Amino acid sequence: MEFNGLYIKAANAIGISNSFALEHISALEKPDNQDFQAIKFKDYLSVGRLRRMSQILKVGNVAGITTVNEAALTCIDGVIVGTGLGCLTDTQKFLNQLIERNETALSPTAFIQSTHNTLAGQLGAHFKCHQHNQTIVQRQQTMQNIIIDAYLQLQGPSEKNILAGTVDELTEYSAQLIKKVENKDALLGQGASFFILSNQSNDTKAVAIDSLVTNQYFEEVKYDFNAKYGHNALVLRKANQNGATHTYEDYSGAYWTSNGFGLWMGYRLLMHHKGSILIELIEDQAYLILSCD
Repeated sequence: MEFNGLYIKAANAIGISNSFALEHISALEKPDNQDFQAIKFKDYLSVGRLRRMSQILKVGNVAGITTVNEAALTCIDGVIVGTGLGCLTDTQKFLNQLIERNETALSPTAFIQSTHNTLAGQLGAHFKCHQHNQTIVQRQQTMQNIIIDAYLQLQGPSEKNILAGTVDELTEYSAQLIKKVENKDALLGQGASFFILSNQSNDTKAVAIDSLVTNQYFEEVKYDFNAKYGHNALVLRKANQNGATHTYEDYSGAYWTSNGFGLWMGYRLLMHHKGSILIELIEDQAYLILSCD
């Protein structure tokens, strides 16, 4: 799928590495644990709001707000958030209360904040954006469907800017379940990655999203990519290092929407290297091609 006029103007990511407020991509470090990067949330959100937020809502709000600030925007034309499992901490809290209190006298707060669209609603309210507000929950396909949805919303001659991103968290219980079911020792992660997607490139930091490729093996896509962009172009794979110049789950850990972090990493790489990059969203299945002159 080719995109005509789709750009990333700004991007931020908060995860288990030192990605947030990173000056240069070369300073990105591999994590040694699964905890979120330490951030002073009160620098971005009021104490009253923070008191009612779980960790993932704090992280998602800060990632989204700082991305809009980085793009120097006073308003946005829509919000699209993707997630694999939503707000797990609040979901577990609500279900535990359901059992402990025998389904009576339950506090509504945990239930309200456990829904998958909580973050998109909060960001829309924060920016007073009454336009397109969408939450996409489609496992590993979430990131590519965010791109497609944003592209459709950005059609038209006038400049539009959409805040789009992915978010997922890891709890102790979910980590136990994942390792039990998948039976592997891969580093598990969590994170929030946000972008300003626009139909205009009037910014020195703008990176073009050229195309989305699906249902092809990596070697086939890489062959076509090298033929068009040259063998010196960057290749960012999810976890498999074969044929890649970089891999992103070494820095993000594995989670449903880690490819959002991969898109952030690809964007930052192009900020300093220019040229083009092939990003693997789903191993041997889906890819994005970005370019920056």
